[in-house]
Amino acid sequence: MYISTFTFRRTALLLILLGCVFAAGSASVLRSIGANVALIKHAEQVLGDSIFLHAIIAVSLGLVAQLTSLKAWRSLPLGLTTSILPILFLVTLDESLQHFIPTRNFAWLDMVVNVVGVLTGALCVALLQHLIRIGKQRLVLDHSSS
Repeated sequence: MYISTFTFRRTALLLILLGCVFAAGSASVLRSIGANVALIKHAEQVLGDSIFLHAIIAVSLGLVAQLTSLKAWRSLPLGLTTSILPILFLVTLDESLQHFIPTRNFAWLDMVVNVVGVLTGALCVALLQHLIRIGKQRLVLDHSSS
């Protein structure tokens, strides 16, 4: 059976997105139960602070979520897709739940960085997708006029 390159690429991106969500969620759960996760602490130290780790993870989730979406899902403003909505919900839920966990602390700054990061990643991809569509349209118009 033949699987198109488009389907294969979208499936691979979806698996990457699920892996990112699982990895970020696992790291959050491990910190919540008080596990001394050296890898997470090392990553925070290398980056300078946990806020940078929040930003990197959130932007990555936004990028991949926008890439995995179908064209028909682009029903949000600015070319964003509905596939980012579950990601926004999960990053908001994760940060909100930290208020109720004694070993964690809720921070509005983390919440804002998470939401803005997901939106930034998704908007970057949406802009690139838009520019590619414009380029293809111009290419077709150039070929039809010559």
